[in-house]
Amino acid sequence: MTFLEPAAGITAFALAMPVLVVLYLLKLRRRPMRVSSILLWTAAARDLDVNTPFRWIRPSWMLLLQALGIALLCAALARPVLSAGGDSPVLAVLVLDRSASMNAVDEPGGPTRLERAKERASELVRTLTRDGAARGAVIAFGTEPTLLATPTQSRPTLDAAIETISPTDQPGDLDRALQLAASLTAGESAGESAGESGGESGNGTESQSSRGQPIVILLSDGGFGPSDRPRSIAAQVRFERIGPEGARDEGKAPPPPRNIGIVTCSARRDETDPSRVLVLVGLVSNSARSEPVPVALAIDGQITQTRTVTLQPAADEPSRATVTLAINVPGESLLTATIPPGDALPSDNEASIILPAIRRPSVLLVQQNGPAAASATRSPDWLLGDALGELRLGTLRRVGPGQAQELLAGATEDFDVVVFDGVQAPRLPRTPSLHFGVPPAIEGLKVTALPAGSRRPTTILSWDRTNPTLREVTLDGLLCVPSARVDVSEGRDAAGPRLSVLARSDQGPVIIGVQDAAFGRGIGSGGTRHLLVTFPVSESNWPLFPSFPIFLSAALDDLTSRAAREVPISFRTGEEASIAGTARAGGRVVLSGPEGRRIEISAAAEPEPGITRLGVLDRAGVYVVSGVSAAERASTRLVPVNVLDAQESSLTSPLGVEITGSGTAGGAEGPIRRELWPWAVVAALVLLTSEWFLYVFRARV
Repeated sequence: MTFLEPAAGITAFALAMPVLVVLYLLKLRRRPMRVSSILLWTAAARDLDVNTPFRWIRPSWMLLLQALGIALLCAALARPVLSAGGDSPVLAVLVLDRSASMNAVDEPGGPTRLERAKERASELVRTLTRDGAARGAVIAFGTEPTLLATPTQSRPTLDAAIETISPTDQPGDLDRALQLAASLTAGESAGESAGESGGESGNGTESQSSRGQPIVILLSDGGFGPSDRPRSIAAQVRFERIGPEGARDEGKAPPPPRNIGIVTCSARRDETDPSRVLVLVGLVSNSARSEPVPVALAIDGQITQTRTVTLQPAADEPSRATVTLAINVPGESLLTATIPPGDALPSDNEASIILPAIRRPSVLLVQQNGPAAASATRSPDWLLGDALGELRLGTLRRVGPGQAQELLAGATEDFDVVVFDGVQAPRLPRTPSLHFGVPPAIEGLKVTALPAGSRRPTTILSWDRTNPTLREVTLDGLLCVPSARVDVSEGRDAAGPRLSVLARSDQGPVIIGVQDAAFGRGIGSGGTRHLLVTFPVSESNWPLFPSFPIFLSAALDDLTSRAAREVPISFRTGEEASIAGTARAGGRVVLSGPEGRRIEISAAAEPEPGITRLGVLDRAGVYVVSGVSAAERASTRLVPVNVLDAQESSLTSPLGVEITGSGTAGGAEGPIRRELWPWAVVAALVLLTSEWFLYVFRARV
């Protein structure tokens, strides 16, 4: 047996015991009185002797009981501990869960689960390092595990590592934390095996064996989702449950504190009316009772709608409900859905998304006659120009081949799409492009230009109806005269673009899709897209069919990934965040987050064009980014980060976690000592109660 706080016990004993002795040495103050005789006062003489200063204290059962009671109370303050399972471990790896659910408060006004876990970890450190032989290590984990203290016997180092653990709003990944813990214990197990194989040659073998096996101590609420494979580790495992306390019903854990969280938040614009936005908010509750929950929707911080949804409990399942809100948002806005506070976990009561503004593509039209084609009524160039002019475009600029060469020689970020009308481009531009006529030279594409006398009309035999550009297009009856014969090597070359035939005629491919990975546009883009049509518009009857403007509109949307651009922007706490715009090489990107947080990130030495990656942001909220140059028509500098995790919002805390170890299974006690101070307090109360009964008995006698 040893003591965790011996100084506290010694100090209390040094102060309390002298006070008790002084009370027995004090002389009582009595009022003198005249009496007729002192024959009946012989018993009082003994009392007078006791209260005479500087006299030995006479033996007394009351004094003995009081002294023992004080000694036990002082021993309780010293926190005695007793080994509960054998030898001390050679290494104890403390694995602390700091996921979102560990920020929950199980008792109103009490500490969070993470604060309780840190306090318990500090107690374990004092226990483990008391004899000076065992070593400890500290790991904290959310989505990613972090080694805060390597194996050491230094208690200040371990305490400092535990103190630095900060809360996160991330989901917990126990598998990765166990992998890191296994890498620490593997060396200890290997070292022990090597020592034991040495036979009788040294004392190291005996010392290693006497100190026991390494152990992994998991301090968590145990609220982890299912794993793809069984969790196992080649070490003894002990699960220290940090969760609600209370009566257990038939081996079940006490119910978690009430919590309602937002687990879904999405928005999309109406296809017929883009200014109308539908917002979907999903809720989950761990409560077993039905209750109405008001959901408020704010646009740029101003609440515009509030709707109440009723959460209905389900058998052995969390209560779920969804609500759809319709609002008018023509421009770019920050949408925030909130529910009332007051539950156990505040971080899942709010979710925000950035809704991009309605964007209309800007088109650069390259024609033989350039700007003059717009007024040339007898020129066939007006067909494509007028068709594009009827679409809802941001801008439409007409240029000739010479001016187009100058623009294509540099960056073309001022335009979303370049359309070549009967003009052969020397190469694929960096910007998405649509080509009518002879295609440019592309790796994997063999182009043979046909002389004017050898060209003949053809019809479309088949087309890819699953392609987004041709999904709503009918090419029956289309008659065209291809300007070139094209042979396509479909698929992806080792370093070339990916080619796919979208429409065929009896003369070969007439519409070809190209995805060039050499140039990426946008976040998560697989490359720049291009469409090749092997016949000029003027050499076909396509402008006479309704499918022609439908094709142009769908092609512009698909080439510019318009649907992807207008998808609301938000990130979860467990994924990498990014923002449109380019940071200065080697510069600093500053994020101002919730609760006054300030994060500085070093920009990459070779920044990715058009995008700045911010890494994983572990706390939920809206971050303001500075240090990033404005991207093309991008005005926002906001990055919303949300929890949106049903597992974390449920706040479940099971009695055990399924972990297979080489020794103690998850949830068992393991070779760690138990504290005895509650028993010392009970014994002291029993002794003091006995002293009181003895005093009453003597007073009656």
